[in-house]
Amino acid sequence: MFKLELNGVRELKEAFERIKLDMGEALAAGLLAGTMVVLYDTKVKAPVLSGTLMRSYFVTTPSGETIVPPEPDGAGEVALVPMEASKNALAELARKMRTTGRGEVWVATNTIYAAIQEFRYTPHLRPALDENVQNVHAEAKKAIQWAIITASRNAGRAGI
Repeated sequence: MFKLELNGVRELKEAFERIKLDMGEALAAGLLAGTMVVLYDTKVKAPVLSGTLMRSYFVTTPSGETIVPPEPDGAGEVALVPMEASKNALAELARKMRTTGRGEVWVATNTIYAAIQEFRYTPHLRPALDENVQNVHAEAKKAIQWAIITASRNAGRAGI
């Protein structure tokens, strides 16, 4: 399991307040967008015999709230589950981002043999993170930019 963090957000706070953007929601969206890159690539790189390991990866918060659930058994192909994210988990992540300026989500698995595969036979989680650092940043940046543009347009329409 690896964690992804977003730090250094205090500078953005004033600009977000001016356009009435919920900074926590924007940053949570950015963090999740970057996390999805790692989740997808982990699934692609996971060794496949039956596909159980590949399907078992999910996104969760440190408190154990699942944001993106593992795929059900029998999915048959590498695909991300629909973004039916837990509203409570996302709201909690946004709240933490607003209050502390930090957020944390994990790409994890509950499969017992995942660590053996990762550290003894076929590394797949660490390479997925290492090879996608720039992609993670790019996806997070796009999500935050989208939130800022949307809020700016809405503020302009409201005459702010």
